[in-house]
Order: sequence, then structure tokens, then C-alpha cells
Amino acid sequence: MEVTTAKGGGNSGEEIEDIEGKVALITGASSGLGRVFSVTLAERGCNVIIAARRTRLLESLCDEINALTDGDSNTGETGECSRRPRPGRVAIVEVDVSKDESVIDAAVEKAWTTFGVIDILVNNAGFRGILPKLKSFHKFAPP
Repeated sequence: MEVTTAKGGGNSGEEIEDIEGKVALITGASSGLGRVFSVTLAERGCNVIIAARRTRLLESLCDEINALTDGDSNTGETGECSRRPRPGRVAIVEVDVSKDESVIDAAVEKAWTTFGVIDILVNNAGFRGILPKLKSFHKFAPP
């Protein structure tokens, strides 16, 4: 994997990489920095998978992102905000990262199958307490 840095370093305002059409999974997306990351990536043309445990806040964020992209708010019973993935679209995955590995695996699998790939991971979720030991995420890596 090649890492590209902006010229001038830091916050030079220059594009690091063209991310339009990429798929981003953002954990802890229901509020704070996760919400900001989600909106920003959608504005840049990414398909975003917003993941958190507070689904009401995720639905609100979904509506906000849909309004930015084309004004179409289409949240279905399955948690998908769009049946037609395209740049700037959004889907919801409910997940509580404090739960055991099988719960997290199921959420990652749902996220993966939503758009068929995850190009960008913003691992932003957090909680207080002891994190259960996770074996690995390698089984979700592309071949």
C-alpha cells in the first residue's frame, strides 16, 4: 500500500488522494468527530457506512448526508439509506464495539457486503471499560 502525503505537510489544504467513489466505514459515527468524518467523506464523494450503537442519531446523520448529496432521504427497514450505491451515498450499520467478537464480526460483514468493499476505515468508536480481546480482522481483507 502506497502512502501519499500532502506537499508542505500538515494542513496545507492540498488533496492527498482522490477519494471520490471510495467506500469508507466510520465507527463511532453517531456524534462528535465520527459525525464530522462521515459528512466530510460524503461531501468528497465517498460512499459512507456509518456505524454506531445509537441508531436514532445514525438515522439523523443519514438524512443529513442524503440532503447534501441529492436531497433524497431513503432510510429503509434494513438500515440501508440507499439501494443504489453511488458516490456520496450512505448506509447504516448498528454496532456496539464493547460487545464480543461475534457481534463485531457480524457488523463488519454487513458493512462489507453493503458496497462490496471497504477502502477507508475511520476507527473512531470508543467506550469506557476493558476491551474484549479480538482475534483479528484479517478474514475481511481482500484476497
